[in-house]
Amino acid sequence: MLATSLASLDRSEAALVRADARTNRDQAEIRRETAATGRESVGASDRAELPVPPAGQRLAALRQRLAAAAARLAEAEEKTARSHEEQAAQQPARADECQQSAKAARAAAGRAREIALQFKQ
Repeated sequence: MLATSLASLDRSEAALVRADARTNRDQAEIRRETAATGRESVGASDRAELPVPPAGQRLAALRQRLAAAAARLAEAEEKTARSHEEQAAQQPARADECQQSAKAARAAAGRAREIALQFKQ
């Protein structure tokens, strides 16, 4: 019975060695393919440059994105302010704290709206 266990262990060990060797070969192939792809893409980028929009167009697009983000921030701050006011009504003991938080959120919403208007122009 011990001999059978040893033989089984030897077979398992040999299978592990084969699997490890197969993994090493696969990894080597992946590294070769990656290196070849990298060389090809470098050559391709030299041949075909992607068109870059003029700086004015990029600037206009960035301004639009900033204005939209600021508008979304203003909406979120208003929603936060309303939530704090609801908490103030539900928790009279913390009403002052909640009202202060609502006031701060409304101020942040106002600043965000100003930024949105500034960058829409």
